Amino acid sequence: MDNPAEVDEWVTWALEQADAIDPIVRMRTLGVIGRPPEPTRKTMAEDQREKAEAVRLLFEPSRGAR
Repeated sequence: MDNPAEVDEWVTWALEQADAIDPIVRMRTLGVIGRPPEPTRKTMAEDQREKAEAVRLLFEPSRGAR
């Protein structure tokens, strides 16, 4: 995924999938605990994008390698 928009879309999808199986999120949905505010969620998504990019770079072949 070289397109930043595709990465953002995938991150959103992945977070939704994780939320769907996360018991803590279910507890938040039921009102047992509070959900982080939207700015915090955006920061969390940005952190995940940065980590994904760092991992992607580790698996990219070096420019001199064939």
